[in-house]
Amino acid sequence: MLIGEAPGEAEARMSKPFCGDAGLMLGQVLHRLGYKREDFLIGNVLMGCRPPNNWLEGAPWEHDAIENCRPYFDETLRRNPQIKVLVPMGNTALRYLLGQSGIGNWHGTIHWHPGYEKWVVPTFHPSYLMRGNWNEIATARFDLQRAVELARNPQHVIRPVSYLEHPSHTQALEFLAAYREALQGNPSLVLAADIETPMSGKLDEDDAEESESYKIECISFSFRECEAITMPWEGSYIEVAKELLEADGETVF
Repeated sequence: MLIGEAPGEAEARMSKPFCGDAGLMLGQVLHRLGYKREDFLIGNVLMGCRPPNNWLEGAPWEHDAIENCRPYFDETLRRNPQIKVLVPMGNTALRYLLGQSGIGNWHGTIHWHPGYEKWVVPTFHPSYLMRGNWNEIATARFDLQRAVELARNPQHVIRPVSYLEHPSHTQALEFLAAYREALQGNPSLVLAADIETPMSGKLDEDDAEESESYKIECISFSFRECEAITMPWEGSYIEVAKELLEADGETVF
């Protein structure tokens, strides 16, 4: 189930979630993955109520509106017991399901919701992608594909078991060589990257758009399940990281 925030003007008029511009973006993301809207249950935290001026997050009525609509959301899940994974899109849905903010730090992660007894995999809201954040489209596809794979095999939760946090320069070069070799055998291989700055974990989805650039402290990479490496953003490690980022494969952050 893909979960947004609340119906907009077009959604309220047509009584259908994500049928406006954000719906078009969502459809494009799904199409690139080979899926259709009909393959998913699509809804909002506010299932059938449009907030005044499309304003919910931070509004004085946010808490009351969400609590008043909670029974409708719960009933939707009761009517659809086949749903195994919930995908909160954006900060409002993330807070609703996990009580957390900062979708940029939570997207693609896997969590268990004990109340609903379903897995949760957050990702970006389509409207955020439309606001010039085109570089995150591939990331959203990666998140959604992870949610689909989890729904197909809910017993298999990917957890890193080989995590090299303080590699030597030689180990960093070995990781680069292993990635290049794997890329030759699979040109569609995805390299996951995560940059850590002094502000990591402190910005939410909207604040991140207006934030300044901060000093990079370290960067992590993974291209194989259950394996990852973190290297400091300094000295010769920077050149290794740049070669990884400039490789021919697709990179998601």
